[in-house]
Amino acid sequence: GSIYFGRKNNSYILKYLSFQENNKYGVNRKVALQKKKKRIIRNKKINEIKIDLNLIVEVKKSIELLVIDHMKISDIEFNNYSEKKDINVNYVNQFNKNLWKNYITIEPTEKMKEYTKN
Repeated sequence: GSIYFGRKNNSYILKYLSFQENNKYGVNRKVALQKKKKRIIRNKKINEIKIDLNLIVEVKKSIELLVIDHMKISDIEFNNYSEKKDINVNYVNQFNKNLWKNYITIEPTEKMKEYTKN
């Protein structure tokens, strides 16, 4: 990841932060399913299915934060702040350059430009 600070007055403030997180999970098990018929003396196995299960899941997460503006607030304002419960989300099927019209943004990455919903 990366972190950049800029000098403002006699202190440093956060300008940009990015990091990636990768997690990998796996299951490697043998599974057997049996169907039995109940009898008085002993159970009789009718059908059996055996499976070798090898499952691997990899999750990659990338977060970027660009700080555009800074505003000093008091301790009271900070402690009284409450996060909004709902936010407006725009779902897109593919990249649209007009989505960020009238916003201060940085150039989108190639991955963003190539995005299409599968």
